[in-house]
Amino acid sequence: MFDETLQDARFAFRQLRSRPGFTATVMLMLALGFGASAAIFAFVDAALIRPLPYPDPQQLVWTTETVERMGPANLSWQDYQDWQRSARSFSSFAVWRYAGYLLQNGDGIVASPAIRVSANFLQTLRLAPALGRDFQPADNLPGAGKVAMLTYGVWQQQYGGDAELVGKTIRLDGEPHEVIGILPQGFQFAPRGRLQILTALRPDAGGCEARRTCHSLRGVARLKDGVSVAQADQEVKSIAARLEKLYPASNLGQGGMAMPLAEEVVGELRPTLYTLLGGAVLLFAIGSLNVASLLLGRSEHRSREIALRGALGATRARLVRQFVVESFTLVLAGATGGLLSAMSIVRLLFVLIPKDMRDRMPFLAEVRLSRNTLLFVAAEVLLVAFVFACVPLLRLSFSKLQSSLVDGSNGSGSLSWRRVGSQIVVLEVATAVVLLVSAGLLSRSLFRMLHVDMGFRTDHLATLRVTTPSAVFKTDADKLAIQQQVAERFRRIPGVTSVAFGQQLPAVYNGNTDWIRFVGKPYNGKHNEVNQRTASPAYFDTLGVKMLQGRAFTGDDTLGKQRLVIINRKLAEQYYPGEDPLGKQFGDTDLSPASLRLIVGVVENLHEGAPDDDVWPAEYEPAYQQVDSGTEYAVRVAGAEAAMLPQLVTAVHSVSRDLGVSDEVTMDDMIHDSQSSTVHRAAAWLVGAFALTALVLCAIGLYGVVMYSVSLRTREIGIRMALGSPRMTIYQLILREATLLSMAGVITGLLLAVGTAKVLRSMLFQVSAYDPATLAGVALLVLFCSLAAGLLPAHRAATLDPMDSLRTE
Repeated sequence: MFDETLQDARFAFRQLRSRPGFTATVMLMLALGFGASAAIFAFVDAALIRPLPYPDPQQLVWTTETVERMGPANLSWQDYQDWQRSARSFSSFAVWRYAGYLLQNGDGIVASPAIRVSANFLQTLRLAPALGRDFQPADNLPGAGKVAMLTYGVWQQQYGGDAELVGKTIRLDGEPHEVIGILPQGFQFAPRGRLQILTALRPDAGGCEARRTCHSLRGVARLKDGVSVAQADQEVKSIAARLEKLYPASNLGQGGMAMPLAEEVVGELRPTLYTLLGGAVLLFAIGSLNVASLLLGRSEHRSREIALRGALGATRARLVRQFVVESFTLVLAGATGGLLSAMSIVRLLFVLIPKDMRDRMPFLAEVRLSRNTLLFVAAEVLLVAFVFACVPLLRLSFSKLQSSLVDGSNGSGSLSWRRVGSQIVVLEVATAVVLLVSAGLLSRSLFRMLHVDMGFRTDHLATLRVTTPSAVFKTDADKLAIQQQVAERFRRIPGVTSVAFGQQLPAVYNGNTDWIRFVGKPYNGKHNEVNQRTASPAYFDTLGVKMLQGRAFTGDDTLGKQRLVIINRKLAEQYYPGEDPLGKQFGDTDLSPASLRLIVGVVENLHEGAPDDDVWPAEYEPAYQQVDSGTEYAVRVAGAEAAMLPQLVTAVHSVSRDLGVSDEVTMDDMIHDSQSSTVHRAAAWLVGAFALTALVLCAIGLYGVVMYSVSLRTREIGIRMALGSPRMTIYQLILREATLLSMAGVITGLLLAVGTAKVLRSMLFQVSAYDPATLAGVALLVLFCSLAAGLLPAHRAATLDPMDSLRTE
């Protein structure tokens, strides 16, 4: 049997070599399908199957509080301690918060992304330092010494892998921190993206962690053996409900939740990856159907050969094995070509992902042809090889083979192949319609997103973040003075027309919220949550935001003066309906005198979040009254804003070498490269590429079926023309067949597309899943391409010589 299989394999190779055109076509279609599906699955594998590079990742959960407006929110330090004491579902429960430091080394000051963590953070992830010690509970006590751990990459790149660094001090934001350890090589914490430093949380007096009302922490916990995520979720909800009753002033409306950490890591990427994988699989299916059609036609032409083998004693099992070997030979060769091209496709896909987004998703660095990807391709190989082996066997019986041998037929064709080929073409067209509709909906959604009215002028706007270390600029007055100096230095640069700064520029995220209570209005203890921002006097003018009522801030709205606030139209409409809000006041939930702010203006709504985020109520306080260490500048220029960024960085360093600069980007690029825009753009481009390729493949399939039909009807066409039928009638005859096949496929595809569009609903922005314009456009496009594919066979039929046609028959 082994020898016979080798003979069959050698015969299969000879068959392929003897028909290079057929072989090249089949290899190209299979390699395209295998390559695209393998590349997309490699992303799915890295993001959805292997996003957590920790032991027993299925036990890790994201645990946090929830609020009505934003859903998942943050924990306070005191709530975390209560949860840790009460929870029985966790073997370990840690918290962390975003941070960023200015790391001072021999090359100057470097902005370094970081997180501050509780002492059991690495223990929860089941990781240990590569060098030195882990954090200890004493490191989280108020007044404890400042300690830090560095990532392996920073240790190697900036300190040359010096083992003596452990125990020494480094300066972060101008303050000394003892280096207690080095994180293991390859360490990543995907919720924060690429980070370089870990420091210990310290709930010092006056800091955020000293107040139960300050919710700034995110939780990560490890489940005990045998405990499910649902059980943990139910427990934290009950704990949150108990704390809500105990501390209504700070915890009213604060719920709890626990969900797999992988869900938090992947976020909105999950539906996109599933959509892309579905598109790649559909493209693979179309290519495979085309190959099946070619193999079916080839088997019809080989009927005499198979009949001769049967007559010479070949058993049915031997013939079956021959088809199986030939199918596996074809499929394995195509899969090999696909795998060789898959990594090139992966590198091409990385071009669609901005570097900043890749840094926020470090698991994307693990995209490769992993074991899971190879198993996926192997499953495709087995499935397709089985189908390819069955296709000729289903159409060829021994009785037909014997009649072929008796009649002396060489298997030039049969109506059965035409019928099966037509059915395959209908499936191809339907699949192409599904992909085209998906691509059309995603493209319209992306267009709508990138043309959202953000509420301000995004053009000619350069932005950057400047950090003022508290150890150098100790008081708010010192920080404000250096911020004003930087702004003044920017104004002196030729081409700069306006400069503004604040705590957080728009188009980034909804968050950094404030709970407010209104003077003179009834209060039921509910948290009125609004975006909290700061703005310099020229802030709204620089951004191009319309002032609806009142006035902007001035240079006199400084520290020590009455606290002022400007609100957006959303806040005015929601909390002051039918009223004039100017002159009204609001403050914190206790209406403490120090928190009261006087409303002096109302501005048009700005998109503080991404283009597809809702507009939230927002308050803007004077940047001269609410000073922060991190300041974001918006600089409007007359020329190209991208060319201005290096000059802005140089200008900052000319003011003080102690200042840190980061996030230099134009506003247009910030919006264009936001995570939501990038995800939508990648999905639209890739599904569009799949759809256009599918359209070409189904046009090729339709062309082959119609051309084969013309060859079968040569005698009929010759008789029609001999009897005087005009050429236009012949054109209509052939094009009618192409049109009927494509219409059957279009109708089937539209019905399927309407059903599958529900899957895309979460990815669409201001576009209905049943968009009539998209459905109609796709139907017309496919019908046009089908007519174009049938035009050449129709022309060949209409130009046949009747006598030659009859003589051939």
